[in-house]
Amino acid sequence: MKKLLLIICLSFILISPFFALAAESGLGDTGFETVCKKGGELALGACIANIYKLSLGLGAVVALFMTILAGYRYMNAAGNAEQVESAKESFTYAITGLIILFVAYALLYTINPDLVKFRKVGDIGKLPAIVFQAPAPPITGPAIDLAKQIQGLAARITLAMVHASGNSDNATARKNIDDTAEGREALHSCYGTAPCKSVALDETMLGAMIELAKTYSFSVSEIAGGAHSANSAHYAGRAFDVNYINGTRVNASHPSQQAFRDKCRTLGAVQYLGPGAAGHSTHIHCAWAAGGTDIGD
Repeated sequence: MKKLLLIICLSFILISPFFALAAESGLGDTGFETVCKKGGELALGACIANIYKLSLGLGAVVALFMTILAGYRYMNAAGNAEQVESAKESFTYAITGLIILFVAYALLYTINPDLVKFRKVGDIGKLPAIVFQAPAPPITGPAIDLAKQIQGLAARITLAMVHASGNSDNATARKNIDDTAEGREALHSCYGTAPCKSVALDETMLGAMIELAKTYSFSVSEIAGGAHSANSAHYAGRAFDVNYINGTRVNASHPSQQAFRDKCRTLGAVQYLGPGAAGHSTHIHCAWAAGGTDIGD
């Protein structure tokens, strides 16, 4: 009888944390009043998540009871080899199940926390909007010849084929120059604040790139593409960003970053931002304005 009372007390101590957890989770009196609600409304994601968590808790409780029962049977086996062996097997199964339960959860959470989280159905499997761009109108004039010159300076001017954000589209620096050389307007990107249109690249800016290449080798990370501030000169085709000069990443200690910016200013740039300016610690932004208008970066 004393053993039975000990088992009951031990069981209560072991499962009491689960009662506390249930009280904190706001599941209600029976545990099902709000299991499928979130913010007072029915939510499938919340329903599945709460049932999943409840199942984990119940699995742990069952395993604990099996462990306690196995211990009780073992203590009362009175030397019966068959009962002792059966109690050991039950104990082993219970502990193994408990370990599998929590190791599986821990592994999923470690790999990706989202694997043990649930969202609204509307947030799952949502495809990005498909935007069809109209063919850019042809351009004429010196811009075509300047773009072809830039293409011929591949050893001095490296044009990025992917955006700084990691996105890849037809609005990369390389595509902007290639399109201009073919007489087409340069495309904008279609993500973030980008307008998803096209623009003719500024001839003065293109000429400045060629002049800069006489002194420096550099990498152009963005021209008209990418995502920038809402009124950015990039979207007007009058700005480019440089992230490498003479093969070295741009930063505050780069020996040529200030001279490069000064050269942009000499060539007519109204913006020549770089390390020290907010958001420009790893690249230089040179922009030209039409008619001296204020522009964003």
